[in-house]
Amino acid sequence: MFSFGNESGNKVFGSENISIYVDDEIIQLPEEEQQPYIDEEDRTQVPVRFVSEALGGDVSWDGEKQKIEIERDDDLLVLHIGDNNYTLNGTEMEMDTAPTITDNDRTMVPLRFVSEGLGEDVDWNSEERSVYIETTEDNPGEEPDTDNPDEDESNDTDESDIDPEEISKEKALVTAGTLNVRDGPGTDNENFDQVHEGDVFEILERHTIEEDVDYKEWIMINITGDIDAGEDGGGDEVVEGWISTDFVKIIEPKSPEEDESGEPDETDEEEDSRPFRPVDPEPDDEPDDDVAGSPDDYSGAIGELTIGANSLNVRKGPGLEYPSITQVDEGESYEIFAKSKAGNHPEYDEWIKFKLDDGSIGWSAAEYIKETNYNNNLDEVNFIEYSENSRNTEIRLGPIKRTPINDFSMDNPDRFVFDLKDISLADNIEEEIAVNSNTVNKIRTGERSEDNSSRITLDLNKKEHYTIRWENSHLVIRTFEDGPLIDTKIIIDPGHGGSDTGARGSGGLAEKEVVLDVSLMVRDMLEELGADVRMTRETDKEVSLDSRVDFATENDGDVFVSVHANAHPSSSIKGTETFYSSNRNPMDFELAQNLQDSLLNNLGTINRGVKDRNFRVIRYATMPAALVEIAFLSNADEEELLKDDGFRKKSAEGIVQGLLNYHRNNDMTSR
Repeated sequence: MFSFGNESGNKVFGSENISIYVDDEIIQLPEEEQQPYIDEEDRTQVPVRFVSEALGGDVSWDGEKQKIEIERDDDLLVLHIGDNNYTLNGTEMEMDTAPTITDNDRTMVPLRFVSEGLGEDVDWNSEERSVYIETTEDNPGEEPDTDNPDEDESNDTDESDIDPEEISKEKALVTAGTLNVRDGPGTDNENFDQVHEGDVFEILERHTIEEDVDYKEWIMINITGDIDAGEDGGGDEVVEGWISTDFVKIIEPKSPEEDESGEPDETDEEEDSRPFRPVDPEPDDEPDDDVAGSPDDYSGAIGELTIGANSLNVRKGPGLEYPSITQVDEGESYEIFAKSKAGNHPEYDEWIKFKLDDGSIGWSAAEYIKETNYNNNLDEVNFIEYSENSRNTEIRLGPIKRTPINDFSMDNPDRFVFDLKDISLADNIEEEIAVNSNTVNKIRTGERSEDNSSRITLDLNKKEHYTIRWENSHLVIRTFEDGPLIDTKIIIDPGHGGSDTGARGSGGLAEKEVVLDVSLMVRDMLEELGADVRMTRETDKEVSLDSRVDFATENDGDVFVSVHANAHPSSSIKGTETFYSSNRNPMDFELAQNLQDSLLNNLGTINRGVKDRNFRVIRYATMPAALVEIAFLSNADEEELLKDDGFRKKSAEGIVQGLLNYHRNNDMTSR
């Protein structure tokens, strides 16, 4: 949300009740906000926040120049308070009215000129005193969105992707690219969220509207219970909404054919995605010394499986959020390389990694594996080995199932501690293992009956940094003398600032304050890890969009991250989302995905996805760039979270972890 102030205090010329519809959806502004009105020139003036929320524009304010910049996709509008002249993509144009600032310090812009400048069709109904805006881009309404090129590359989600064997109720598989979710059956009810093609929901209720010619049949779903989205952090909360059956496929309960996950090749490694810890920037580096190499029994494949369902999806990682890379059929057998209990959905809490006939590696849910034969007991550690090179000491243990890890550091003496949930120690594991490397003095082991875990403790010679990652069924811990982000230069961009407060919650919390606090925490954490961090602002000051881009370019950053808090006209909307621009660097999506994944893992918020937008600060950046929206200030619950220092710290840790994960896979300094 945007509400820009000025000392001049221009007057409001009218206070008529004006209704505004975008694609037949009425736009409701909060009661405390300045409402639309008709000015002296018979033009509808709207709060500039309307442009950002209802039309998807990115708005910036230059208080000194009294200048408003509105950007969406490839269009840039520049307007000035009190000036009838404006520019559209650099071309000077004229209107018969001008932007103004009201007595209650709200910036208002002429609706027709702004909307048409962004490419929308605008109509005025004088009898209804209503403005109707029809977007000329893909309509996120009841019609399918067919513009996503990725939607046509595979047929990953079909009736075979659902698990009717496990659930007795009907399911709805969304077939539209983007489908509105409403607070009641029928298009006259308010749209408060959207679902997307391939999403699957349990049907809670049905309703028929006889008089509705276009959309008669409606179903109620729980939008937090999306089978294909996994656990988005919504916990047990039920958020009910209605969607039209014209754009779903009804799945009846029947024999199993389901939706699971996999990984690209046998050298691919997923980062352990628990709370903040450094990640090795050079995962493929081999130790110089081969100390007590892994026994042959513990290397390579750890068993064999037989598939138990036809058209079973093999995914890129252990969870429903990963894309399907292929399908396998009942009776086929493959070698097993890892087992994970860290599933992303209560129905699919165990996943198995296996090698396909073409040599690629993927994951499927264990519920649809008919038979598994393991070479070893994956519930206990059978070996621990260590090695050292010029930069780190590596501790390797296993083979075990992938399990939650509680990791932390302690002082007096300095040590790193790792508790492995539901894992025991084999009889051959010693209680103490001497290491005597630059960073590690010794390894101590023990079992904890109080929480059914095993503890691995590294007594340190030097307390620096460590990383954790899984390599198939082996857990690998590395300790570093130097920070893993040494020689990297990272640009952190706290959004808004000065008179540009950004969004403001109903409790008064301003976006500019939240994102600056989080960004300063990010800076401190990154600097501790060796990064050279440059910030577009470190105080509450105004910075234009172009100045932010110029700053990043002049400082020759390796990556650019813009930090924001979100807002929406509907106060029920909440969650975390991250943006990238597909018109730019091909690494932008990967950066955005790493940031989104780590934020979700740290915050437990609802996953609103990684989205393609041409916001100016990320579109014109000359290095990989992403924009994160931590949570919604317009949602009362999330505003309270954003007030909390602990939540802000977790947000910062999530951003740092995302950058570390990105650096591990791509090396920021090699661009």
